[in-house]
Amino acid sequence: KGNTMIKNSKAVKIISYLMENPSAKVAEVAAKNNVSKSYAHKIMKSFDAPFRKPEAKETQVGGSHYKDMPIQPWDALEAWMTLDEIRGYHKGVAISYLAREHRKGGDEDIAKAIHHLTALMDLLHV
Repeated sequence: KGNTMIKNSKAVKIISYLMENPSAKVAEVAAKNNVSKSYAHKIMKSFDAPFRKPEAKETQVGGSHYKDMPIQPWDALEAWMTLDEIRGYHKGVAISYLAREHRKGGDEDIAKAIHHLTALMDLLHV
């Protein structure tokens, strides 16, 4: 029978692309391979190459309530806001987590602030 993913030409194309572009992000992989972001993410997750660092929006700190949504809020923000607006959003949220960490969330709030700054770096391709 063999591995069905290997038989799927779209999956093979995505994996080949990832081997040549190991730091490619989900949106780039989807666009370059003419597939949906969710399909690209599924294949990228199953490929799970040790050299590929996941995007910030592929992970969540403190639960899965956003990742479980059909449309993640960060995807909606990217669709509706300019890069400068998104930049301000991530910086502002990071500042708010850092400002409250000693009174509320502790180390998890620091992790959330880092997560937002990592998302900003992903958007800016830093």
